[in-house]
Amino acid sequence: MKAVVADCSIIIPWYFPEKNTGIADKLKMQFHQKTVLCHSPSLLTAEFGNVAWKKIIRGECDIFLAIKQLCLFLITGIHYHDCRRLVADALAVGHKCNITVYDSLYLVLAKTLDMSLATLDERLNNAANSIGVQLYQ
Repeated sequence: MKAVVADCSIIIPWYFPEKNTGIADKLKMQFHQKTVLCHSPSLLTAEFGNVAWKKIIRGECDIFLAIKQLCLFLITGIHYHDCRRLVADALAVGHKCNITVYDSLYLVLAKTLDMSLATLDERLNNAANSIGVQLYQ
């Protein structure tokens, strides 16, 4: 089975309407068909919650929908990795690529596990290319 590291930008469209989500839709389908396994740093759960909170603040959904989608997300079956093992390398990668440590955690995990990275984030795509991390297509 193929495995990828998935960031928040690729997972959010599984639960909330977003624009230009072709790659996210493809990954979701493969994940649910069990042809792809998704891995992420444990940070993903907090990031997802933060995006849900922003959607409430912007009036894109109410608290009840946000909590429902968060609960569905939490039982999805993504394989999580402890950030403590990754954070020192993420700091170095973040410094090198001029991106946040949060984003760098996904790059470091992909590099450590020798997996491609699934993201819709342009800056993260560029950073992945600059350090030799393959992108999910």
